Amino acid sequence: MSIEFIRHSETPGQAVWKIIWRPDGKKGGKRTKNFEGTREQAETFEQAILHAAGLDRKSRSTVKVTSLTLEAALPEYLRWHGLNRAKKTHIDVKMSMPRLMQIFGKMTTGQIKPSHITDFVAMRPDKKRANQKDIHYLQGLISWMVENNYADPLSFKPQTPKYHRPIPMAPISTDVDAILAYITDPLTRALIYLMWNTGARIGTANQIRWENINWERGTITVTVKGGDNQALPIPEEFRELMFPLKKETGWVFENKKTGKPVLSIKKTLATASRKAGLSYTMTHHKFRHAYATDTLEACGDLRLLQESLHHKDIKTTTIYTKIKMSRIVDAAALVSSLRKSRK
Repeated sequence: MSIEFIRHSETPGQAVWKIIWRPDGKKGGKRTKNFEGTREQAETFEQAILHAAGLDRKSRSTVKVTSLTLEAALPEYLRWHGLNRAKKTHIDVKMSMPRLMQIFGKMTTGQIKPSHITDFVAMRPDKKRANQKDIHYLQGLISWMVENNYADPLSFKPQTPKYHRPIPMAPISTDVDAILAYITDPLTRALIYLMWNTGARIGTANQIRWENINWERGTITVTVKGGDNQALPIPEEFRELMFPLKKETGWVFENKKTGKPVLSIKKTLATASRKAGLSYTMTHHKFRHAYATDTLEACGDLRLLQESLHHKDIKTTTIYTKIKMSRIVDAAALVSSLRKSRK
């Protein structure tokens, strides 16, 4: 008995499947029936046919599933992914899939070769980071197909393009003060102080609600990347600006036009950077870099910094050890002084 994909359904996440079985055994006549729905529903329908045909348990346990092409499995995978993964990750995966389907869509996993990975990378040779991410998402789709018995594992490990992450540029305090001189809105100023003093991402900071702030304890509960909760300390500047404006409920950084959280202050930062005469444009993430480098220089505790930034892999955090050279310069001066004292 087997299930074969025929075509996509007009209903998202569903398809038309052909159920094939032989009531009289392997040498008997073949019968088929079409079914429209999800893969899980098709399998349930298949089991109902087996039961009605009176086939024994051993026969049911050896049901053969025909390998699907990646394109055939994609609608169900995206439906599953949307229910089980973070919203931002799901959006990113959906953006990657059309590019991946150009090369891999018509293939089963058994047809994919290393040369196809090379062909995909060759489509955008200058986009090393993007290619690396797309191949990672391809592996995620294939792993899901294998787990659901829709495909066999790849016969090789895809080689992703080598990507060397650039060292982040961390602004100094005088630069932050310079742009703040041109920003008068208290909510925008509070948002900047929060990111600069806690290392919070803009996507974390802008989701804060008034009920998430504990003024007595001096903490703000936020939902960080990955869906976990984390407590941030309330910066002094944030308290001075926001305590007089406090409410019982609602978004702290609310866009008055939409009633939803402010998504970005990118234009505001660009304008303030230009007026302040900075040689670069300040961005949301530069505040996070500043917090990371200054925290590491102040305490030297890489593990603590990893927890503060909510990095899953400490390798991501170690990049900040390469930014500040002041410790190396100071150490070199101490070595020089020691050597001179020995003469």
